[in-house]
Amino acid sequence: MNPTLTALVLHDLKNALGSLEEQLSRLRVLPNAEDAGTAHHQCQELRLRFVQWLTVEAGELNDAQGLPVWCEDESPEELLQAAADRAKAMRPDLPAPLVHHDAGPIPACWYFDRRLVSMALDAAIHNAQRFARKQVWLRSWSDAGALHLAVDDDGPGLQESNGQSTGLGLTLCASVAKAHRRGQRTGTATAQTRPEGGTRFELTLP
Repeated sequence: MNPTLTALVLHDLKNALGSLEEQLSRLRVLPNAEDAGTAHHQCQELRLRFVQWLTVEAGELNDAQGLPVWCEDESPEELLQAAADRAKAMRPDLPAPLVHHDAGPIPACWYFDRRLVSMALDAAIHNAQRFARKQVWLRSWSDAGALHLAVDDDGPGLQESNGQSTGLGLTLCASVAKAHRRGQRTGTATAQTRPEGGTRFELTLP
């Protein structure tokens, strides 16, 4: 992994552990449901970041091949609904994602590694929830022999949010995308400000 990104990730994890330690010390003195819930969410986020980091490291160590993939026929619609359900369960205090079918035709099945793609979507949704004002949308469509999975939010957009959707999360998503190949075609992961405002993360799989 890039040394600068590694340093930023370690600094972020250190700060998150410090915040968790503070929450737990308060719970020792005066247990309450609100602090317990906050500590639980922080533990979930730490675990997610560690898993992302280890996944990216595994892909870079195996530089010639990238991340190992195990692709099977999967339903994109079921994938998005499961990701939305996980996000609702993990962070009920944040905007719950809505699965929308307004972006184009959704294929019944597509060939991809569900574990890796789910991990990428979870990272993108988590990021979108942090910046969304009211709503996060999950969309899927296909064109030109590619499957598109998008996470949209109504937040401030990339410029105003000081680098939203960049860093470890997007590095993970790029590694997942790159691991999916069909002939000479390789998957891509992008993040950009939407014309109507907010940010779109898009994972494209060949």
